[in-house]
Amino acid sequence: MFAARRLFEIARAFVCFLAFATLVLVVRDRYGAPASPVQGVAWAGAYVGLLLVAFATIAGTARRALAAAVVMAVVVGVPAWSLRNRFSDDAAYEALRRGESFETVEALEAYVRASGRHAADVESDLLPRAKLRAADAEAGETRITALEALLRDHPRGAVAADARGSLAAALHAEMLGRETVRSLQAFVDRWPDAADAPAARDKIHALYTKLRADTPLLASVFAWLEDHGTPPIAVRLRLRRGRSLAEADELLEKSLLDDGAPATGGRAPASPSFGDDSAERYAAAAAKALESGLRELVPADVFVLRPGAAPAGDAPSIDIDAEIVWSGLTYVGRSLHRRFVGIAVNVVATFHAKQAAAIGVRVETPDTFDVAADATNDGRVYELMTTAALGRLASAMKNASFRNAGAADAAQGDEL
Repeated sequence: MFAARRLFEIARAFVCFLAFATLVLVVRDRYGAPASPVQGVAWAGAYVGLLLVAFATIAGTARRALAAAVVMAVVVGVPAWSLRNRFSDDAAYEALRRGESFETVEALEAYVRASGRHAADVESDLLPRAKLRAADAEAGETRITALEALLRDHPRGAVAADARGSLAAALHAEMLGRETVRSLQAFVDRWPDAADAPAARDKIHALYTKLRADTPLLASVFAWLEDHGTPPIAVRLRLRRGRSLAEADELLEKSLLDDGAPATGGRAPASPSFGDDSAERYAAAAAKALESGLRELVPADVFVLRPGAAPAGDAPSIDIDAEIVWSGLTYVGRSLHRRFVGIAVNVVATFHAKQAAAIGVRVETPDTFDVAADATNDGRVYELMTTAALGRLASAMKNASFRNAGAADAAQGDEL
């Protein structure tokens, strides 16, 4: 019985020593891990506790023996905890310094957050170098943003000069890759002090010079935009209901436009769908369509249109005169089974500057088009038809050209 008890005590002491050795070598993740290079003070208590149990098991529980066990546990446990932290911290730092397994920005930042003994060296040297390598591995604006962040965090660090060189190279490549006025202006606005900002301004001037040569009627518009950094241009929409729309409704009502296709849901006149609020409803769609169409004529992408805005001072502006007319066709809805009048839009866009210029096109609803699920009334269907017609403005403007604006450019019909 005594022998069995003694064997149990020896086994318990052995388990405590084994647990102590395990704690010495393991820190949450593993020995030498950058995220946790040192154990907290609570771990020293765990060391002492395990050694106390082991020593008390061996020496007995008498007062003197227990006191000696406490002293031995503290004398061995606390230095073991301290030495283990030092060796673990040094191992983590060496792994980071040599780039073995852990040389990533995240690992370096984790070591700094863990307050390792070498945190100051990592933060001032290894971390900026890793961030520089990570930034140079990116491209375009992502690379520039990362380099700017690096220089903000480490303006006078060991790699500041290299980071500034990389940033200059990245900005140069970014400027060379931009070919439109808007993108180059955005470059100048974001990096006005960059070494390549003057070159970007020169490219903008060259593009505007070519635009004035190619489209002389808009020369005054381009001159103003170049002087003011390509701001948005105010656009006003004047929507008119053409007389042919009422004529088509009358023919529709008399069943003179039935072409044999069944329209069991009845007939939908167009005129009631273009009321007093029509100009406001279509202003954004018309401005967007015109902006897309202008890209076909002015590839430099200089026009940004702002619908509904009033022109400021001597700024150029655009008036869109849109006349809603009958296209000569009728449509039958697949779901509503109603007959609708085909819509066409005669669009005249007049540019107001020192020299006024205009461009005019006609767009029609496509032969077939999708109707949204919420198109449960005639007004919504006609709205979709008109928007679909305006959506064809870009392709229609490919073969159009500007002319001097005059009174004849105003669309005919009743203004809404």
